Amino acid sequence: MSLVARQQKNHLNTLEEYLKHVNRIDYLSNVYPCVKEENLEKIITNIYEDKAIEKIIWNRKHIIEYQLVKDKKDCKKCGIKYFCGGGCRAEEHDNKICNFNCEYFKFALWLWSEQQ
Repeated sequence: MSLVARQQKNHLNTLEEYLKHVNRIDYLSNVYPCVKEENLEKIITNIYEDKAIEKIIWNRKHIIEYQLVKDKKDCKKCGIKYFCGGGCRAEEHDNKICNFNCEYFKFALWLWSEQQ
């Protein structure tokens, strides 16, 4: 196996490890942060780009640093924020939370408390 072929194989093996944490790859090999995401502006990278792994790692760090539920304005005073995690980021529009998630978790907690 040539050096180039080995490097490509190593790149794909390493890339495969990182792609386990990515939920969507479209038919053009574009990587999105979420299975529900289809907005072209949300593409992280393309799996064939040289810097694909670095871009995926940066995206994960960005999500961890800037999109935590404790920092979301609409969730600051919510008593169930750590159950729902602030809702689905793909279903947010204009930084508004997913109300379905809120109602679902409130109902689930009420139901659980009724059974105790």
